[in-house]
Amino acid sequence: MQDAAGTYDEAVLRALKAVLSEEAPAQEVREVDVEGLRVGMVLLDDVQTVDGRLLLAHGQAVSPSMLERLRNFAENMEIQEPVRALCPAPG
Repeated sequence: MQDAAGTYDEAVLRALKAVLSEEAPAQEVREVDVEGLRVGMVLLDDVQTVDGRLLLAHGQAVSPSMLERLRNFAENMEIQEPVRALCPAPG
């Protein structure tokens, strides 16, 4: 993009470069049970009951309401655990 002088607004190019050069926050993969899930974690596995019923699909970020519903559901149904989730790295 920088080679096409005048084609792109210089301020936009500078802003794009600044955003792309920022470091992504460190993350790690953890295996957790339902009680170990926290808001903001991203599911790397589907959350299913032991008989295979899908409760949450992989790729979803855990929200407060999702976490509450899942914990309530776990009181009545057995859930396949552990589940892999992407979490902020400690420290």
